Amino acid sequence: MPIKPVKAALEVLAHDSRLDRPASETISYLMDLLYYGDFRILQQVASADDHDYVNLIGAKGPSQGKKPLWLISTVATGQLPAPGHWERTNGNPFNPTIDEEWGLLYGMGASSGKVDFICKLLAASTVGREELNRPLYVIGLFGEEARATGLGSVLDLSGGEGGYALIGAPTNLELCRTHPGLVSLRIRLNREVRHRRMPPIRGIFRLLVSGRSAHAQWPGLATNALERGFQVLETLKKEGDIRILSVTTDRGANRIPGSCELIIATTYDNLPQLPPDVTIEALGDGVSVPFPVDGLIAFWERGKRAIEKAFKETSLLGEGAVIPAERRVHFGELVSDRDSLSGTLTFWTGDITDPMAIAAQVAECFQQAPRKGDLIDVEIQVIQDRPHFEATTENSPFLEGAQAVLNDQGLAPITSQGIITTDAGLLRQEGIETLVFGPGSTGASLYRDNEAIPLRHIEACYQFYVELIRRLCLK
Repeated sequence: MPIKPVKAALEVLAHDSRLDRPASETISYLMDLLYYGDFRILQQVASADDHDYVNLIGAKGPSQGKKPLWLISTVATGQLPAPGHWERTNGNPFNPTIDEEWGLLYGMGASSGKVDFICKLLAASTVGREELNRPLYVIGLFGEEARATGLGSVLDLSGGEGGYALIGAPTNLELCRTHPGLVSLRIRLNREVRHRRMPPIRGIFRLLVSGRSAHAQWPGLATNALERGFQVLETLKKEGDIRILSVTTDRGANRIPGSCELIIATTYDNLPQLPPDVTIEALGDGVSVPFPVDGLIAFWERGKRAIEKAFKETSLLGEGAVIPAERRVHFGELVSDRDSLSGTLTFWTGDITDPMAIAAQVAECFQQAPRKGDLIDVEIQVIQDRPHFEATTENSPFLEGAQAVLNDQGLAPITSQGIITTDAGLLRQEGIETLVFGPGSTGASLYRDNEAIPLRHIEACYQFYVELIRRLCLK
């Protein structure tokens, strides 16, 4: 008996598929579904420093014939949100729970591509190989573009033959026809290694400053813990001299940090009164701590101000981005090491942009920022380059077919502008006609506690894929 979409969603959300840890259990579960769905199964493994990333590809239908249909979702998820109490799932983010009264499914990854991929896989399982008049690919990406292990690593499958693609994103069941591009940089500041002396200190403390994480395109939903951390430091400086020994935020280039850990050294024994949600731990004598990174942080802040000024009005970010100008630049995570400071910087872009030119302008901003004390070397790496996306909307049988299916299901056949960036622009560059579509709403749940998706979206999304496949792919 075929598995129901909601049941499969519950089962896949019970598995941890965060990017910073192996997702073998999730992969095994999805492999079983692909096997019973009568797919030819391919696995693409990309080796990284910490572990391997595995992209799953299920194929069926003829190897030649009409142009293929691609059904693509990103199955991996990011870090847990901060704070992450998960009251709706009894404190366990991987204990997915249905709230019948509100019609919601709660669980880590509910609004990510995990549920969307399940809907695509099950929908494609309803047709047999011999029924299809074109190749049908169902692709679950566990890699990330920051390490070139995501969609870019499977595009060779296209063979330049074009085709049609639906790529998953939480669009509220609307067909997204355009969204901004994205260029993310990792900036690493390295100071010259030389003999140092720890300044006189009286106390060493670890501070955990809480905030609220959210996607960077929805700053109104977030409280930036890094900014709060720097505000706490300003309060402490009024009591006497302090030195910053380390700073660590939660990771993610296009998320607002929800937690910030600071280790500081003070010239006084006891800290003044701080906000009640700032956790304070006094570190004992003899504790091993790094040398102060105040100079690196001060240089980072000077570079940040120069970047914000330089990119306020510039053609480097292209034209046609469908987001407000004030949200085209975002500084994400910030993490110090013994003699370095690493952070991320994300630009949302329009059409015709050059990521290397953007990186060069960022380097120029740091070159112009005054250095004080340490000699500091700046390294810049492009970790994501996702082009601006603009779908074919005139005389497009693919778009017309998708709208007709939505209309037949009683759903509004809306085409909308999105602000969540996907890999759709990469597909368009390969000559693959693409639309962005998926269950869930865009901003409310991403990187947030008690992540949820409407149950009706799961069923509607599954039926949409079933009918679209039948409309486009049956003989």
